[in-house]
Amino acid sequence: MGIIDLFRRAPKVSAEANLLISELLRFGVSETASGIHVDVDRATKNTARLRAVTLISNSIGMLPMHVIDSATKKKADSHPLFRVLHRQPNTWQSAFDFRSLMQLRALVKGNAYALVVRSPSARGGRRVTQLVPLDPDRVTVEQAADWIVTYAYQPAKGGRVVYPAQDILHLRGVTLDGLNGLSLVKQAAEAVGIAVSAELATARLMKNGTMAGGVLRHPGKLSAEAYQRLKESLASKEGAENAGKSLILEEGMDHSSPAASARDSQLDALR
Repeated sequence: MGIIDLFRRAPKVSAEANLLISELLRFGVSETASGIHVDVDRATKNTARLRAVTLISNSIGMLPMHVIDSATKKKADSHPLFRVLHRQPNTWQSAFDFRSLMQLRALVKGNAYALVVRSPSARGGRRVTQLVPLDPDRVTVEQAADWIVTYAYQPAKGGRVVYPAQDILHLRGVTLDGLNGLSLVKQAAEAVGIAVSAELATARLMKNGTMAGGVLRHPGKLSAEAYQRLKESLASKEGAENAGKSLILEEGMDHSSPAASARDSQLDALR
């Protein structure tokens, strides 16, 4: 089947909904063993995962999408579908924005959907004029006993609408049943939960932990004058320009640097 056939309108069909599989595979919030509830918003706050999905999505968004004439093997830039796919899929998105969004949703939620909008053509029939992205969390894929696939969409306002497969552009990720893509966020929820936990633990350590660079020990008690002189002496050794200068200690004082614990080292390595 060519890409042109994908957007040709077929008679509207209705089928009995198979909700069990779609609800089991539908993206939601996963509670991990680390105690972190992982959803798309939480996962994309992890900088490594955010970088991964944006790098892939933006790269796909930058790729051109052309309609090719099967006879001449040249760009069919006069075809109405060429403008929709290559230049502007709808009235508010560029082709880059549309492709990037679809790829991002396919990665993090497993599925990306777009409604194929058609209008009467001057040459007869109906031509594709827009591709409108649909919220994946509001779409349910249904397959009847005769294998006919339909898409049920629940808008934010209004009643539920059922579309035939010919009216939906469906971009799916890795799939086990051929209908629903697997959310990479949901599949990697445990790893994401550990990463988020490490970020939180480190942030709390920065906020509440004691970060002493060294410890000075004195056998007795310093007078106010000696304490002030010591502070001034230490301040004169601070900064990059004073790196490597020797520290002079008075009155039998001893200096030591606290060593990082194994737990702190493991936290740094985990991050």
